[in-house]
Amino acid sequence: MTRSLRAYPLLTGARGQAEADQDALAGAIVAISRFAVDGERHIRELDVNPLIVLPSGEGAVAVDGLIVVDPLPTTSLSARAYFRER
Repeated sequence: MTRSLRAYPLLTGARGQAEADQDALAGAIVAISRFAVDGERHIRELDVNPLIVLPSGEGAVAVDGLIVVDPLPTTSLSARAYFRER
């Protein structure tokens, strides 16, 4: 999936930069996607910007994010099941 991005060469170490942690990028995409699917009836908006992908083996960091939800009754929908604090 990430190989189809126009910016993919930047993830591979272009312009003298270290190769990005592509496994962490894929993991972040999967975690955000699962969270969105599980909460699809309640989530109106989900934005992560920027997601900084660190050098290989160092992970990825969501610098800012916003989730807008409909009012929920008491529920167990929790971001903790998808994202771990580092």
